[in-house]
Amino acid sequence: MLRGWTPGVTNWTQALDTPAVRQLHFIKKLLYSHPYLNRIPDQSLVLAGQGTNVATRVQVTRDGTTGHSDATYLMAYLSSPHSITLDTGVIRAQELNVYWFDPATGTSELVHGQLANPGKLTVEKRPPADGVVVIEETTKNHPGSH
Repeated sequence: MLRGWTPGVTNWTQALDTPAVRQLHFIKKLLYSHPYLNRIPDQSLVLAGQGTNVATRVQVTRDGTTGHSDATYLMAYLSSPHSITLDTGVIRAQELNVYWFDPATGTSELVHGQLANPGKLTVEKRPPADGVVVIEETTKNHPGSH
């Protein structure tokens, strides 16, 4: 067995048929469903709930310009279920849609539809696994996010 691989995986062709590889298709679809040429990482949007290690860390990205409130969406990846508070003030819209995206299945669940943009929003990822919260303008209908 190769070191670091899932038990039972002995070569690269078997590694191509693992759950993680199958999930990459879903994640790619989500990432490409929103404008990506002007996407920027923005950890400053995590107001509360940022973990201190890799198991609890939150990774955030958005579109727009650094230092401006001109985003049309933001995405936050949570590697474990917990509450986070995000700065939604960077999204220029007055109304937002909020989704949970499950990278294991590629499905999304609407958490809030047509929510007045509060400037900051606390969301809670429920067990059992990781997920991506997608917050976007209600006027956008990005395929793949819901």
